[in-house]
Amino acid sequence: MKNYPLWKSIIVILVISTGIIFAIPSIIYSENPSNWFLNNKVNLGLDLQGGSYLLLEVETDVLLKEELENISDTVRQISRNEKVNITNVIVEEDQIQFRFKNTSSIENIRNQFIKKYNYVKVVINKNIMKIIINDDFKKRIQESALKQSLEIVRKRIDESGTKEPLIQRSGKKRILLQLPGVKDPERIKELLGTTAKLTFHMVDEEDTVSLKANKAPFGKIIVQDYINPEIKYLIEKKSRVGGENLVDANASFDPSEGHAVSFRFDTTGAQKFGKATSENVGKRFAVILDGVVITA
Repeated sequence: MKNYPLWKSIIVILVISTGIIFAIPSIIYSENPSNWFLNNKVNLGLDLQGGSYLLLEVETDVLLKEELENISDTVRQISRNEKVNITNVIVEEDQIQFRFKNTSSIENIRNQFIKKYNYVKVVINKNIMKIIINDDFKKRIQESALKQSLEIVRKRIDESGTKEPLIQRSGKKRILLQLPGVKDPERIKELLGTTAKLTFHMVDEEDTVSLKANKAPFGKIIVQDYINPEIKYLIEKKSRVGGENLVDANASFDPSEGHAVSFRFDTTGAQKFGKATSENVGKRFAVILDGVVITA
């Protein structure tokens, strides 16, 4: 039998012992261990421990149809303000055609519309104004919808307690979701299939007594912050604007305030938002998603 040097034997024993020590948390792992050491389980991927694989698709065609309706409502609102009658509206796949009773203010209507939608093509021919949806516009809608869907999926999967999920974009309008250890994909489907509820509320910063007592007065509710649950807000129970009026939301940068989020509402939402902010100058506005404040 070959004799190994003592130092080699010691190294082998140390390597084996280290492997056993690091394997212990995985062997006797429990969901909520009180010992910090037992909580350091080696997380296995989907290929090693099994789990659920889901491929989600964002219905961008529905969003484009809604955007065409928003464009139509915007033109109708501007025309109403200009006191110009629209005699006919034709909606096609990539364009909307408006026929006006006269041409007196059609150029002014076009200029006002372009201020809100500067990424579509507007063509005027006598008393007809045609709005053409180009590929850049469609891509903008798809990108915005996909980004929002990714954030909603991440938020809901995090709330479900799934450990180390893989959530990433796959192709132009799909989301790849890998959930190691999750044996019941129907539960995840049900969780993701629930409609996200987005609402906008005014924040009450004057009634600090009710907030400290954690007891909301009539017509108000207390909602916690999404990032830090210790932070709570006293807000109006009735929402000023609903998520159904939100067209899109994008990350932006304000030179004076820094990073910000830009919202764009449809005609009805813009009127509600304008009224709420004009009546509450200087007051905070809370954005609530699925029962928690994501920004205020």
